[in-house]
Amino acid sequence: MRGRLVGMTAVLLAVAVGCGVPDSGELESIDDDGVPFDLTGTSVVTTTTSTTVAPSTTESPIPTSTLAPTTTIQNELVDLYFASGSRLKPIPQQLAGQPGPEQLLAALVLGPPTGSVGVGLRAIIPRDAELSVDVVDGIVVVDLPADLFDGMSTTDQRLVFGQIVMTMTPRRVGQVLFTLAGEPLPVFLGDGGLSEPDQPVSFDDYSQLMSSNIPEITTTTTTTEPPTTSIDPVATTLPLGETTVGP
Repeated sequence: MRGRLVGMTAVLLAVAVGCGVPDSGELESIDDDGVPFDLTGTSVVTTTTSTTVAPSTTESPIPTSTLAPTTTIQNELVDLYFASGSRLKPIPQQLAGQPGPEQLLAALVLGPPTGSVGVGLRAIIPRDAELSVDVVDGIVVVDLPADLFDGMSTTDQRLVFGQIVMTMTPRRVGQVLFTLAGEPLPVFLGDGGLSEPDQPVSFDDYSQLMSSNIPEITTTTTTTEPPTTSIDPVATTLPLGETTVGP
């Protein structure tokens, strides 16, 4: 065993001498043939760090606004006829949309406008009057309350019919028919005449109400007196002894 250890020591010393460590203590280069293959050359390890920076995008916020849809209602200029003394005067007035007979009649019931425009004008139809209107076969049918003309003069009655007809007929319809509490009604015309109960009337029937010379409504009253009886004098003969009475 001892002899084996000595032999191994000698081998190791021989290897150490062969590694090129000189006895002089100076460093000597070793040929490449004496260096293991995996230790020759220079190994350079390059570490590349890749940094990806996301592009910065600065976007201005787009203002969004939600606007409610707007509805534009066109007004229409219409002529409303109101009383000026015993005449009718047209007053232009703006009404919303395309006013029909109902809106026109309601505007008449409200009366003339206030301010300088309405100076000298007067309302004829009472504000609390319940009038109704309908359109049948292109004819406006206006129903008047039974007490509308109570205490109203014949001149104002004619103006009531005239202002309704002249306000409604130029634009929407051609004729107007009046009823009173649902019953056919004869109406005063512009010339002072009287229509038939079922007769529609038009603008031309009242156009003279805008003139300064308005025909008067003539009302004729006929009074019939009882006949006069003549009595002839009659002599009365009384019994004898009494006086005869004569005329």
